[in-house]
Amino acid sequence: MCVGVIRVARGTGLAMAFLSLGVGFRPSCAGPPGDPAMVAPGVISTPDDEFGFAATPDGRSAYFTKRTPTTNSPPRLVICETEWRDGRWSEPRVAPFSGRYSDFGAAVSTDGRRLFFTSDRPHDGSSSGEAADYNLWVLERAAGGGWGEPRNLGAPINTAGFEGSPSVAEDGTLYFASFRPGGKGGLDLYRSRWVDGRFGEPENLSALNSEATETQPAVSPDGSLVVFVAIGRDGELREGGAPYPRADLYLSRSGAGGWSAPVHLDPPLNSPAAETTPAFSADGHWFTFASERGAFHVPMPHRPNAGALERARRSVLNGAGNIYRVPVERLGPEGRPLLHLVGEGVISTPADEFGGQLADGGATLFFNRSIPRSQNYTVLMARRHGKGWSEPSVASFSGTWRDFDVTVSLDGKRLYFISDRPLSAGVPNDRYNVWRMERTAGGWGAPRPLDRPINGDWGNHFAAEARDGTLYFTSDRPGGKGLVDVWTAEPEGEGYGEPTNLGDAINGPNLFNLEVAIAPDESFLVLTAAGRDDSQGDSDLYVSYRQDGRWLAPQSLGPRLNTAAREYSPRLSPDGRRLLFASERGVPTEARAAPWTYAELVGRIHGIENGLGNLYEVDLARILPAPTP
Repeated sequence: MCVGVIRVARGTGLAMAFLSLGVGFRPSCAGPPGDPAMVAPGVISTPDDEFGFAATPDGRSAYFTKRTPTTNSPPRLVICETEWRDGRWSEPRVAPFSGRYSDFGAAVSTDGRRLFFTSDRPHDGSSSGEAADYNLWVLERAAGGGWGEPRNLGAPINTAGFEGSPSVAEDGTLYFASFRPGGKGGLDLYRSRWVDGRFGEPENLSALNSEATETQPAVSPDGSLVVFVAIGRDGELREGGAPYPRADLYLSRSGAGGWSAPVHLDPPLNSPAAETTPAFSADGHWFTFASERGAFHVPMPHRPNAGALERARRSVLNGAGNIYRVPVERLGPEGRPLLHLVGEGVISTPADEFGGQLADGGATLFFNRSIPRSQNYTVLMARRHGKGWSEPSVASFSGTWRDFDVTVSLDGKRLYFISDRPLSAGVPNDRYNVWRMERTAGGWGAPRPLDRPINGDWGNHFAAEARDGTLYFTSDRPGGKGLVDVWTAEPEGEGYGEPTNLGDAINGPNLFNLEVAIAPDESFLVLTAAGRDDSQGDSDLYVSYRQDGRWLAPQSLGPRLNTAAREYSPRLSPDGRRLLFASERGVPTEARAAPWTYAELVGRIHGIENGLGNLYEVDLARILPAPTP
């Protein structure tokens, strides 16, 4: 026999989840660039059978499952742990909470405070008694830094059937597989939301499930992706000879319309062998999975002698499970991270950047780099250079006064920015005003402040032009409804007419609406706002739609985009498909399971996501919610 099984309901005879112990397709640990890389060959990935890799958010510890040899009898499953020391993974040991019963599928929460796993230990957690069906269990991080005692999750998560393969999103939502009544096939995928300190009633992920077997879901930290294992779906890869069940990886994305149709991942992620136990790293940058690919094929390309067969059987690539990892980008277009750091190391650096504005069809980028302690704001400019950006230079109009938040009209003829420079030579100025430059045959003309009624005895903080010339700007001018409001002004002669407040749907008491990016057709706007009830912490990004000539109440762009840190400086790309924004995520928003060492602290201070602003880019289609009247 070449098929192993994991019994999912001991003694019930309900069903079994088949996991192949079959063959692979690449007889080496390292393939061409972009191929999956084996994790710690000889230490974690060995000639034994390993699967289910889960690292703590700080990268100091990792857990994986070791499976005893099996053909058709139930194996023993043991969770092991290892530590990152001196640039390598240490010799593994059996995790303190594992070893007596069959435990597998460890998953660590993104804050490092909980570890979920699957086990057939007795429901009450006692060390005696007959093993039960597989259930989900959790460990809580203890005060001393270790793990507390395992606790059965109980109802409504666990039932009399199989529950296993946990994965948890950043917001606490638990994804798992279950054999509970009401499913569509064999094992089905479920999720349970974490609300008010408890898990809610699990919901069947019907868009992902089928009459086949779906199991082992892995949710990305932001909840936008699920990669899962399926057996018996169309498209799975097989070799020649008699058909044996094999597991393959499938991907689905969450959007405004729900989950997308699952996509079978292409080789070399999937192979004719079994691919199982997908997982995302806590930072969302890495994807790990187990594969039984190896030196054995059907048919074999060359007839081996007994010695070659024995050497292959004892090698790491002997057809038992090994653990692999790839960057998340390797999952393909559907697997791209939600957010893309703009110009990492060139535009987005350990310094403070914000206010990214694309111009010239995306060939030019204006942005700000500031000195936070002195509130020194300077506009820089970079040119597209292949797939990256040139070294930035100080924009010709900036460098003396505080200048920031460049926007460019859609026709590329006008450039706006905010500055505290004097309105007239020799006349002191103590507030921010809107300035404009006109493009000429020789480049940009001299900056000129906008006249009344835009500038005046008040502060203006942002200005952007819609396609029809209407100016959207933010100001603390008299007559507002909040601390800083959004206003519009229509072109009138060489200037603008009297500004109009955008109204109660957008502006209000104690609200600080700092910036606004307007869609070319004015059908929606993206707003930076602080003080709203649904804020994640600091200023957040919101969208407001325009329907029947009125603006609807702003909707948060959600926790996938907004964090407890500051999100701000929204801009739309020239084609209207992407949103650029600034965020101070990183050190301020990450949870740590252990204190920093001094070297780690200094390293993070000098890292890119150190708590100062960086520029990010996201596809609008992936984050805009449907309008809510």
